[in-house]
Amino acid sequence: TEVEEIGALVEALIAGRGVPPAVPAMLRGGQVSAQVTLRHQGQALAAAWGSGDTGLAALQAAIGLAQSRLAPGEMAVDLAEVALAHSFEPVPYQSRQLWFSDRDRGVRGIELRHAGRVERYSPLDMITRNRSFESLIADFGAPLAFSDKALAADSGLRRFDAEQILVRLPGGASERLFRGNRIVRLSAVTRENTLATLRHLAVWLAGNVRRDGRLTYSYGPSRAEEPEANDAASQWMASAELGRLARETRNPVLARIVERNVRYNLDNFYLVKDGRGLIEYRGNVELAAMANAVLAIAELPDRGAFAAEEQALKRSILELWNDDGSFSEPVDGQRDASSWRSHRGEALYLLARLYRQSEDPELLRRLMKSYGFYARWHLANRDPHFIPGHTQAYYLVWGKTRFAFLKDWVFLINDWLLALQPSAPTAYPDVDGRFHDPLNPQYGQPDVTDTGLYLQGLVDAFRLARQVGDRSRVEAYRRAIRRGLRSVMQLQFDDDDDLFYVADSEHSRVRGALRTTVYDNEIRISGVQAVYAALRKVLDAFEDEDFRE
Repeated sequence: TEVEEIGALVEALIAGRGVPPAVPAMLRGGQVSAQVTLRHQGQALAAAWGSGDTGLAALQAAIGLAQSRLAPGEMAVDLAEVALAHSFEPVPYQSRQLWFSDRDRGVRGIELRHAGRVERYSPLDMITRNRSFESLIADFGAPLAFSDKALAADSGLRRFDAEQILVRLPGGASERLFRGNRIVRLSAVTRENTLATLRHLAVWLAGNVRRDGRLTYSYGPSRAEEPEANDAASQWMASAELGRLARETRNPVLARIVERNVRYNLDNFYLVKDGRGLIEYRGNVELAAMANAVLAIAELPDRGAFAAEEQALKRSILELWNDDGSFSEPVDGQRDASSWRSHRGEALYLLARLYRQSEDPELLRRLMKSYGFYARWHLANRDPHFIPGHTQAYYLVWGKTRFAFLKDWVFLINDWLLALQPSAPTAYPDVDGRFHDPLNPQYGQPDVTDTGLYLQGLVDAFRLARQVGDRSRVEAYRRAIRRGLRSVMQLQFDDDDDLFYVADSEHSRVRGALRTTVYDNEIRISGVQAVYAALRKVLDAFEDEDFRE
């Protein structure tokens, strides 16, 4: 194939053997610029752009210039990253945001010109550096303090397409990429591959608990940096998933890791204020974090050591419940319906778990009051983030009560959610199956965390549909779940092709984790734990036949 021929050509040029007799058709024409980045064990050693009368001349120039930039005694090159840029078109500066959207990051490149200065970034550049179009434009203008007006008048912007090819050395084995990755086909969504994805996530979760018990919240593979950010609710939910895994596998090593993690979380997030057990991070107290902390402690193989904290948090959550079905905020006591944003149903899910265990009529009364309160609110203020937690809570309650209105409620909100997962083929194949509505930006940007949460709720809706014999919904939810699985598989750092721009020394911090989205490679614990929980539920709920296309 042409890609194999280009691989052989690149290998020959880097090795100094000259041009092979067969020149790939892709390189015979003109108006092609080439960028080559030379790497060793993921680390970029040198990069260069080349131009010429043909694509071949451009590629030769880029390789020669990149090699000339290698430091004396530089480590052996084991990978060449190639971008063959073509189809350049001018972009009006004032309307640049229409031409340079996030959806095009990693698919199209950008060229910037001003007063003889030229900067060009290939789609592969944008993926490996994790840069946006706007940040590159801002950086280009920053040295001269350009104003928007000056840039619009004096500068040139062009966008371009590019063929993306990896060439491994020695040997010249090559592969065409799309947005710096391979496309995961829907046919790859099998039980075996879903289980493999889950195992990779579990290894990352357990392997990223530090000696002091802290679990990595976020990590940027492009810069090998751990940003100063955190979220207590996500941390506690990750602890819950690790605890469940330790308990179910009876793995003593993992049990010690999880206990260390829970102790760290309690030492750093737990406090007693005004007689209430609370979870606080940087002055922010959320009901979600409190509920997830209770769930995490309950999943521990040995929860007795944390019984006092578990009971204190549980009492606080019950005290924050109001007779109209709402929850007050833990600190300021606000009781408006918008408080759902701080718990997304986690508190109700906890109450439903407690009710399933005890069948306490008082808990059922509270759950029914909350159903009425939040159902009215949601129908007047539709938002997809509301749906997963409330679905999981009321599916559990339905399992005990068989109340028909709860079944109808779960179907109503999840039928609406399906519209956020476009059914028609999308412009770019790597985004198929994700949940995102560009016409409603208030629902948020694409994020693997949301996909994981939505899948968790959809699995329970799927179970419910199967239990009541609703075949059309079984099929609709099944298809949506499979496509969602394809989307998260696309985002996993799974093998060497996913990790080609990550230094080998950093692989343990990256392998198995999930990108935030196809054009943003930041790893966050919120996405890993949400998808891990979803995949665990899928594997439990799906029969082998459900994985069919």
